Amino acid sequence: MWRVTLYAVWALAASLAFPVHAAELELVADTLEGPGFSAKKLRLSFSGAGPLKLSIGELSAQGRTWRNVGLACREAALEANVLQCREGALELSTRIPIRFSYSFSENKLEAELTPEPGERWRIAARFGGASWSASLTVDHGQAAHFGAFVPDGVPRPSAGRLTGSASLTGKRDGLQTLALDLGLAGLAFSDASGLHAGDNVSGRIGLRAEAQRAAWSWRGEALWKSGEIFWQPFYGKGANNRVEARGLQDARRLEAEQ
Repeated sequence: MWRVTLYAVWALAASLAFPVHAAELELVADTLEGPGFSAKKLRLSFSGAGPLKLSIGELSAQGRTWRNVGLACREAALEANVLQCREGALELSTRIPIRFSYSFSENKLEAELTPEPGERWRIAARFGGASWSASLTVDHGQAAHFGAFVPDGVPRPSAGRLTGSASLTGKRDGLQTLALDLGLAGLAFSDASGLHAGDNVSGRIGLRAEAQRAAWSWRGEALWKSGEIFWQPFYGKGANNRVEARGLQDARRLEAEQ
């Protein structure tokens, strides 16, 4: 309902006879929920051409919660049902430059984040209807930035670089497919106990998974070029080791074969 209301407000403003920048638009929403995320206490202000400001009191995704999230665009425009932010900043745990576009007619989001020079995170997502999809492409991304989205209990990266892609598809009842292809360089990670950790790990990880009723069918491969990993009670150093496996996992068991 929130998306429908927002689209109706902006579509009305865009169709007015006088220039759209003459209308000051403001939207307040108590809660917004979608696949894998929820947001509370949203406030959006936009004049139709010029600055855009979005504040979120609380944002939750993948078991993580951020408070007082902000998005500010110095230059934004609404044209042909497409909202474009050409120069903006995302206030999350740090301030990240961002530019994005969102098509209300297609429910499609495209965004590019550049936390540091030479580092790019590109996001594409489509919502609405009975299904959804999302993809992420990373160029020389700092693994520590990805760590903010890792659920509690899972080893969290603290250093290193990532290059590659990930894609997700799902339906209203949850995630359906997952594909991952990531190159690792100098990766360091650890869980809270320190019993699962790695240092200066370089290599590549590939994973394909598909939901099948109450279980997941998966196939993965990993190239461990260098670095050290401790996964109690295992300890080893990479020397161009390669592993391929496939299996089935549900809430009670994990079956795997090489």
